[in-house]
Amino acid sequence: MRPDGHELAIRLYAARSANDVEGVMGCLHPDASFEIAGTLPGGQPIPPLVGRDAIRARFHGLFPRWDWSDMRVQRLVLTADTVVAEVGGYMRETSSGQRFPTIICDILDLAEGRFIRVREYADTFLMARVAGLSI
Repeated sequence: MRPDGHELAIRLYAARSANDVEGVMGCLHPDASFEIAGTLPGGQPIPPLVGRDAIRARFHGLFPRWDWSDMRVQRLVLTADTVVAEVGGYMRETSSGQRFPTIICDILDLAEGRFIRVREYADTFLMARVAGLSI
């Protein structure tokens, strides 16, 4: 039996909070894409990641840097094939140790019992500032 969108989202965010890349990957469709709706310093759009190999490789770099252990699902809104997740709490950038409050909103599209498209809305300006990037 396939997990429903609610169950799958709870699994995905529990894995993310535990810095478990493979747990997150288990929630993604083989043809998944992941994008952050934002811009890089200088104004270029953040390029999407397409395919599980690209997503896995990037997440292995991101997860150790951005600690989500104090982030929690605040709200899930479900339709037949989409989950909207509001996730909030405190995030920590591990190289500086800086901890800060934030809210992230994700739109997750389902196909064949897994998330095939994830679009994340986050405060990219805040993330860049905390990471010490020139803005």
